[in-house]
Amino acid sequence: MSSIFCRVGTKKPIKELVISSFPDNFELYVEPFIGSGIIFLSADLENKKSVINDLDKSLINGYRAIKNGVTLDENTFTFTNNPIKQEQYYKKKHIINNNNTAFISTVIQTCGTFGSRGIGKIYKPITETHFRAKIKKAKLQKDYFKNTSILNNDYKLIINKFDNKNTFFYLDPPYEKSKGLYKNFSIDLNEMSNILKNIKGKFLLSINDSSNIRTIFSNFNITSINVKGGTRIDETLIGGTIRKELVITNY
Repeated sequence: MSSIFCRVGTKKPIKELVISSFPDNFELYVEPFIGSGIIFLSADLENKKSVINDLDKSLINGYRAIKNGVTLDENTFTFTNNPIKQEQYYKKKHIINNNNTAFISTVIQTCGTFGSRGIGKIYKPITETHFRAKIKKAKLQKDYFKNTSILNNDYKLIINKFDNKNTFFYLDPPYEKSKGLYKNFSIDLNEMSNILKNIKGKFLLSINDSSNIRTIFSNFNITSINVKGGTRIDETLIGGTIRKELVITNY
């Protein structure tokens, strides 16, 4: 399955590598930074218990809308307003909590903002044809979420709550120097490393390659990979041409 919501730093270019690196046996899949959800959606987890989480509440509202069931008609859907103004229209009407309007708002906010950051001005029109395709996809994905809990918490709470010997965590936190790319970008990576040293379950972490990252996670298994595509912010290559990334595990 492909992502419905757009997100900077998507793991689409390395999804096969990441999924092939999953441990052989686990009972619970937990993704504390769900983002575009491409790994979760591509990993054939429909019949396994899963937890997906993100601090971006609007993104989580969108996933909950998919799970609850989007009832928009993909054959006749038309925008209530100019698509650039659509999200502001729904916010003004205070009807974001409606399942369909939450879905509409999340699509526009994630796919209509610059670089798919989900923050800032809505500037990019989304055609009705494109939107209808997303509605159809949401209906097809509904059953995939049947065993999935969808949460909006700090990642540390998620790890603490769901850690056990049968849990597998896939972590895709914001990169170093990613200020301005996400609503919530501040992650203490030293703290994360210390938390991961003490978990009972298994984890796989994907993150940018740097000497600092290698030092912080030096107690774990580290593999370097090349990734194509992305965005340069504050001299940090988040994608575009080739960037170096790390896959870090405790198994």
